Amino acid sequence: MSVTSYLRNAIGVVGLVAGSLLYFVLAAKYVPPEYALLVNFGIIPVVVGVCGYMVFRGPVYLRALLVSAVPVALVLYFGADPGKPGIEMTLFYVYLGTVLAGLGIGFIIEKVLRRNHSSPN
Repeated sequence: MSVTSYLRNAIGVVGLVAGSLLYFVLAAKYVPPEYALLVNFGIIPVVVGVCGYMVFRGPVYLRALLVSAVPVALVLYFGADPGKPGIEMTLFYVYLGTVLAGLGIGFIIEKVLRRNHSSPN
């Protein structure tokens, strides 16, 4: 990998972490309560995973490692709940799983687009 790939990956990690934190701090309170679980632990992490796959360069395991910085940053920012010890790790694993699912969706999208783009007409 070249220096520009490392720089792109570093900027991508900072951007995804900042975007996720900004969403959860500023915009998550405007999601209706009946859709909050679906949006916050389904749609947003999948979008983060797909964006991470498209932004990062390198093998899939490196992209998975880089995109896993987002749930780590969220757990570090929001911390633990004294009334429910261990809940932050449960939420971390749920968020990590859906982010990695989004990464897999990004992988599939790239393979389909590449296959359709390179097919002879």
